[in-house]
Amino acid sequence: KIQLAATMRPGCVLVAAVVCAFAVLGAAGQEWATEVAALCDVATQNAPAAWARAAQSPCDGDWLMPCEHALAGVACDRFGRVSQLLLSRQSMTGSITESITNMSHLCWLDFGYNKLKGSIPENFGELKYLYELSLPGNQFTGTIPSSFGKIKDLTHLYLQGNQFFGPIDPLMSLSTIVSMDLSNNSFTGPLPTEIGQMSNLEYIDISQNSFAGELPTTLENCAKLEELCVPPENCNG
Repeated sequence: KIQLAATMRPGCVLVAAVVCAFAVLGAAGQEWATEVAALCDVATQNAPAAWARAAQSPCDGDWLMPCEHALAGVACDRFGRVSQLLLSRQSMTGSITESITNMSHLCWLDFGYNKLKGSIPENFGELKYLYELSLPGNQFTGTIPSSFGKIKDLTHLYLQGNQFFGPIDPLMSLSTIVSMDLSNNSFTGPLPTEIGQMSNLEYIDISQNSFAGELPTTLENCAKLEELCVPPENCNG
């Protein structure tokens, strides 16, 4: 192998480099196209108000990259992949498209205070780099997907003011959570003892739900906890 490298002509090295570059760009191009298609799904299924006024649409067919043209609430990382999708108060309707999980570099998703319905897609855990998820003030229903446990970097979670129901057990493996608001939903069951494993938790609001039983003593393990809001709708520092 050393001898082969030593005798390789410069022209061959250049060709190999070009071929490699095209392979990398080809893979990146496929990922960009997938994310542009996901943005098109958001445009057609949710109709953000600001996008209706935009000069270009991701559905136009001439977008090669997600951030090729300016689009309100969309930001990309250094790889040209969507990292932020901030569309609060955009009068959006419909439900969250499953293709949103194709934006696999997404770090911050904010769909707060719209008119969105339906449930969170089951494959939502594929957004493994997500650190903030904000869905308050909508009409979401359903349970928390079990795949949430895969989002290991999630630090801020805001689901208040919806119609979610069922247990919150899928959230208990999220040890990175700092702030979590689940208030004004229909969550049920006892508060899991595993909440004591959320060692970074500083704020939690679970008021205006249908939880039963006593607060678990494991909450004492949350050494950084500064504010706890529980029934009967009060907050304790």
